[in-house]
Amino acid sequence: MDKERCLTFLIMLIACVFCDANNYSVDLSNNNISRISNALVQYDRTILGPTLNLRDNFISIITANDLQDLPLLTELYLTRNFINKITHSAFLGVGNLTHLELFENNLTSIGNMTFHGLGKLVYLALSDNKISSIADSSFSWMPELEELLLRNNKIKMLTNLTFENLGRLQLLNLEYNEISYVPSMVFSPLKNLTKLTLCSNKIKTIQSQMLVGLENLNTLNFENNLIDNIELSSFTWTSKLKTLTLKTNKLVYLSNMTFFGLGQLTSLNLDDNDLYDMAAGIFSPLKNLTDLYVSENQFTIIKSGYFVGLEKLQVLRIDSNLKLKEIEDFAFKDLRNLYRLNIWQNLIEIIKTNALKGLVSVTQLSPGYSLKVIEKGAFSDLGKLSFLELHYSDFETLSEDIFNASNYPTVDNAWMGCSTWQCDRRFVLLHIFTMLGEL
Repeated sequence: MDKERCLTFLIMLIACVFCDANNYSVDLSNNNISRISNALVQYDRTILGPTLNLRDNFISIITANDLQDLPLLTELYLTRNFINKITHSAFLGVGNLTHLELFENNLTSIGNMTFHGLGKLVYLALSDNKISSIADSSFSWMPELEELLLRNNKIKMLTNLTFENLGRLQLLNLEYNEISYVPSMVFSPLKNLTKLTLCSNKIKTIQSQMLVGLENLNTLNFENNLIDNIELSSFTWTSKLKTLTLKTNKLVYLSNMTFFGLGQLTSLNLDDNDLYDMAAGIFSPLKNLTDLYVSENQFTIIKSGYFVGLEKLQVLRIDSNLKLKEIEDFAFKDLRNLYRLNIWQNLIEIIKTNALKGLVSVTQLSPGYSLKVIEKGAFSDLGKLSFLELHYSDFETLSEDIFNASNYPTVDNAWMGCSTWQCDRRFVLLHIFTMLGEL
């Protein structure tokens, strides 16, 4: 056997991850390959598969000739190449492909014939490219597709034909693009979609018919957009939604029909907006809500009507509202199942007697660092309290009459470091373990 044949044989041994009588998978990652057809010249294409790994090479173009006659191939990995062009019908020779990975390439556009022939594809990853345009019906060749990843591209526009024929799609990731406008009914073909991610775009309005057709959606994420307007009844189309994230947007006010139709929602994140007020009963349609986050907003007062109807709420965070000065009486009266309340970092100086009424299940309380006065009986409903955070507070004395004398909690953890407080000897009844922090 001559040297050339020996070398070829050795390369084939290294490249094969496993081999049997009928097929074999090939790993050609990080091999300085520039053309797929040249790399496969030494292989019998008819038995190559189910996996071909071509990650971390120098491939810049994919043609029909590169991938012809590969009937057993089901998984193709092309991540971290320099692919900037895929010719029409380049994938016709891999009709049994179910998994196609094209992360971190240089694709700038998707033509309407790019994915022709991929009728069995289930997973398509196009994230971390430079895609700015997608021709209408480009994905319609893939009716079995379940996951479509378009994260971190330069997509500016979607049309009503962008997602045509994707009735089986379950996950769609469009985060870190440049989308500013989403047309009405653009997602209507996606009847089985369960997770939609639109983070870090430039969307300003959630239109009333934007989400039409998403009847099985479970998770929806709009974090880090420019949203300042949610049209009424926008979420009526997503009645099965469990998690909604609107964090880091420009919302300033929420009307009482904003969340209508979200009766199955369990988690809502409104952190880091510009909210200064909300309509009374704003959250009343959310009968199953357990976690609510409204931190880092512009509230000056927590009104008594904000949390009406949230009987299943367990976690409420209102911390880092740096302008917050007051909690109205009975603001939390419906929150009988709440166990964690965080109102840390605000300007509240007084907790009034009735401010925390109804919080009979709270075990963790962080009321703020500007406190000077806690009125008599203010903690009278907090019989289950086990963690109390009064770090950096400015009050000087605490007396046991802030609690109900017949319903003392067992406070196992009280963070009171950097406070100037003193307690009278009756406060020892609370069995507080004090973590002094920095004095």
